[in-house]
Amino acid sequence: MEDLDDLPKKNQENYTSLTPLWFLERAAAVHPTRISIVHGSIRHMWLQPYHLCRRFAFALSSRSIDAGSTGLIFIWVEVDGRIGGSHDGRNGRAFLFSHGMNVEVGPKEDRHLMTILYIVIDIYCADCRLVLGWKYLRAYESSQKYNEGKFIFKKSKIVKQDW
Repeated sequence: MEDLDDLPKKNQENYTSLTPLWFLERAAAVHPTRISIVHGSIRHMWLQPYHLCRRFAFALSSRSIDAGSTGLIFIWVEVDGRIGGSHDGRNGRAFLFSHGMNVEVGPKEDRHLMTILYIVIDIYCADCRLVLGWKYLRAYESSQKYNEGKFIFKKSKIVKQDW
């Protein structure tokens, strides 16, 4: 076995930094039809998430969102944290998610939502402080306990092409 000190110095020919994007591109090229994502009955091949990421990157760059930009982005694919369908409330449609990222929270408060009492906290964009929706902390009605710990994001705060 060679001593680590005897190995050639790093250069372009013998060393490449491994990033998630590089890995995804390489996996799509070498194993385009091999299963990469399994979520319940859903199966995706390596080529599918690669093309999704390329389209997503193009959409961001076409809006002048480049490296170093900050903001809140929802990635809407079958394997994300989305657990519920749409919810219709007095302020329009909203979507139930199991996770919320890049958000800050407001104070706890009791709130009647569609005649059911909950303890909720408003959620804000961590960058611009815009109210995006709320997080359910407690449902007083037993049939609504599945909402506890979940996030509601208002449709009007989500930007998506071809909605």
